[in-house]
Amino acid sequence: MFAPPKGGKERDVPLAGQRALRLSAHLAAFPSAPVTLPLHKPGGRLVTASLVFTKEDEGAIWRGDFNRYVWHPALRAAGVTPCRKTGFRQLRHYYASTLLADGVDIRALAEYLGHSDPGFTLRIYCKSRVLHRAGEKPQVTRSRWWQNGAPRLQVAPS
Repeated sequence: MFAPPKGGKERDVPLAGQRALRLSAHLAAFPSAPVTLPLHKPGGRLVTASLVFTKEDEGAIWRGDFNRYVWHPALRAAGVTPCRKTGFRQLRHYYASTLLADGVDIRALAEYLGHSDPGFTLRIYCKSRVLHRAGEKPQVTRSRWWQNGAPRLQVAPS
């Protein structure tokens, strides 16, 4: 089924030039595909949307299938055991913590994440366990983050 993001709010998130070029190349090779699914709940009104990423049969990618066939194998290949603490949602937290550590405006970050209160965003992400060397300014920028892939950061054990 289709459903709007949590809170029913759409989000616009910046996309660095290099990632936009890669997405354009993907769309040239694999055009978006119209998929019809119920809205909000099983049996709901049918809605058709063009999906950027689909299965080989051009159907919607289900979360369980993505985890089983893409996310978990990628974690294992990186030497990480799939579990709740390494779930796909952790990318959202890592993204937000990295931007915050790099000094991105908290109001902009809150907007990217769909938070109406920047204070909420600070309360969640100021607890970040991303560590940097003492006295060193974080050196990760949004464009470098997205162009070169995830930087190697030290993470405190839970």
